[in-house]
Amino acid sequence: MSKLKSKRSKFGTILYNHILNNKRGYLIVSILFFIGLMLGVFLINNTANTQIEEINQYLNTLVNQIKNYTNIDLLKLFKYAVFSNFMIIILLWFGASTIIGIPVVYGTVLIKGFSIGYTISSIIYCFGIGKGTLIALSLLLLHNIIFIPTMLATGVSGTNLYKSIMKNKNRDNIKTEIIRHTIFCTLMLLLMLVASLIEVYGSTAISIFLLKNI
Repeated sequence: MSKLKSKRSKFGTILYNHILNNKRGYLIVSILFFIGLMLGVFLINNTANTQIEEINQYLNTLVNQIKNYTNIDLLKLFKYAVFSNFMIIILLWFGASTIIGIPVVYGTVLIKGFSIGYTISSIIYCFGIGKGTLIALSLLLLHNIIFIPTMLATGVSGTNLYKSIMKNKNRDNIKTEIIRHTIFCTLMLLLMLVASLIEVYGSTAISIFLLKNI
């Protein structure tokens, strides 16, 4: 038990030092994510009525399927969630290793923020503040507690790699930094796998329970 606590304490110290040493990077990616989030909210408030109706129809169909637990292939949803989440990490890994690394990393964070913001605001806009907030939380909260920090951490690691490549022309040093970033991204993939499991099996169960009781 004491060994487990010691490992947790050591991991917490490493995580704290990582954030502290890269606080500027975390601040930048967090701001970009927040900007994307706000853009998503802003766009839904300026969407044409015909598009709102289409979104409303789609969301009502989705909610009814979840509520009735019909035609939901959880394995298929899990595969899609894994693919989607893994692609973000792979994109951040690849982008950081190229000459256009910074725009790719920042653009990915911005677009994902926009996607989440647009989804949340669409649900609230269609179902109202009370019911819409509950639905949005049940569908999006749990896995994003893992997903968002994981994506931001990968983005920071990617920007650090890009800066190292630009500043240091020594091939051996660059190779070391790429290996380090690759190992970090591999760990982030494991966290994304956990996020995918929670998204499909945890959030779905909560959503079914919630929708049957509101």
